[in-house]
Order: sequence, then structure tokens, then C-alpha cells
Amino acid sequence: MQQKINLREVARVANENNLIPFSKKSVREARESGAKGGKKSAETRRKKKLLKDRMKALLELPVNDFDDYNEASAMGVNLDDIDNETVLVIKLFQEAKKGNVNAFKEIRNLIGQDLATEEMALKKKELELKEKLLQKADSPVSEELPSLFKALESDEQ
Repeated sequence: MQQKINLREVARVANENNLIPFSKKSVREARESGAKGGKKSAETRRKKKLLKDRMKALLELPVNDFDDYNEASAMGVNLDDIDNETVLVIKLFQEAKKGNVNAFKEIRNLIGQDLATEEMALKKKELELKEKLLQKADSPVSEELPSLFKALESDEQ
């Protein structure tokens, strides 16, 4: 009876055997690997930005579907404000009205009423209170607080 070979397991083991820690590489090899990673990261960021810019451009285009235009107009949207983004917001709103929980959650997220936003606000308040207490105590830990605030701000975005 032949034994079945698990290709995923073979690939995992092969990859683990190919991994060499930076501590065992020469400085030049480590630097080259780091440069490759940095270039790939920059390329990925550029692609994400391009995708975001393209989506923004599409959303800003005027609506070309007569029914969508009339529907937005009937809801009271200013005629100059009817674009693809407005149509998507209306569609999301209609889905939430039908009982689509995911649409409802997305609307809450868009308007800043989701749980994560509320938790972040509470964390900020907590850090502000801690900062005040530490400043009163003239503690050396108070020097670390700006970096904590920056970390919180990056979590929000």
C-alpha cells in the first residue's frame, strides 16, 4: 500500500529548511535581504495607493444609470451631489433597511459609531488621564507617552 504524500507538509518543511536566520548570514546577505523586503514593501504601498486613488476617481464620477439618479433625487439628494459614491451609500442604506446586519454594521463603521471606534476613544481618554497623573508625578515614564499616542493614532487609520 502506497503512502499518501501531503504536499503542503512537504512544502512547509522545505521552506523551514530554507530559512536561514539573519544572525547566521553575512552582513552583506542580511543587507540585501532587507533591501529586497523594503523594495517589495514600497511596491505594495504604491499599488495600494494607486488602487485607492482609482477607486476615489470612480466614486466621484457622475451617475450614468438613470434609475439610480432618479432614486437619489427622489430621496432628496441635491442634484449636484449625485455621484457613484452617493449611489453606493443609498444602496448600503437600503440593504440595512431590509435587515442586512452586515450593511448596518458598515453604516455604523462609516459614521464612526462602531464598537472599535468607541473603544479607541475610551483608550485615548485613559491615556490622557494617565499622562496627567504621570506629569504630576514627574515620572520618567511620561517621556514614552507621545509614542503611545502615535501608536493609538495609527490604530485608528
